[in-house]
Amino acid sequence: MVAVLAAAAPSRVRRVLLTVGLGYEIASDARVGRSIIAVDKLVMGSGASIGSLCLIRQCERVELGEQARIGFLVWVNSVARSKGYFDGQRRELRLTLGDRAVITCLHLVDCCDHVDIGALSTVAGFGSQILTHSIDVAEGRQVARPVRIGERVFVGTGAVIVGGAVVADRAVVGAGSVVHGHLAEESTLYAGVPAIRRRSLDPSSRYFTRAEALVR
Repeated sequence: MVAVLAAAAPSRVRRVLLTVGLGYEIASDARVGRSIIAVDKLVMGSGASIGSLCLIRQCERVELGEQARIGFLVWVNSVARSKGYFDGQRRELRLTLGDRAVITCLHLVDCCDHVDIGALSTVAGFGSQILTHSIDVAEGRQVARPVRIGERVFVGTGAVIVGGAVVADRAVVGAGSVVHGHLAEESTLYAGVPAIRRRSLDPSSRYFTRAEALVR
């Protein structure tokens, strides 16, 4: 109820409800839009922001580094341990964005296990999905596996990244690609269904060497 009230409240009141009412740690210059954030712990570094019309729920920890950003209409969802869907599996119900990492707008992030997005990485465009859980057909049950996206990675629009995936630093994931397994080579373009190595990229490219969140 406090999270819903905070979403509707003026910005100053929203900050009080989130920090005092819910105990979230939000830097004085961080910003939260009109979004519902119902998690055990929210930590936002200096200059971090969460846009409006987001729904972030049932995670045990959501952490945004300095100047990290989540855009508008992003849904971050988990399944509480009490539901019993992943009985016996070790899970970390958390989302972590490194410094200056960005999830733009209209994306879905499933945090049934942890999702780590490295510093200066971008989940760009619209409609990408990060899905940590699926059905194990052999075992006939739902399983959850973490997703790790390295530093300075660019994920194109409409990509799907499934549980267990690891994307190396300074990689580019092409639009519409499906990523599973380990994309191990840095400074590399991966694309396709499933995503495979297409070609090497210049490690001195501006995107890979910049200091700001997004190339302008």
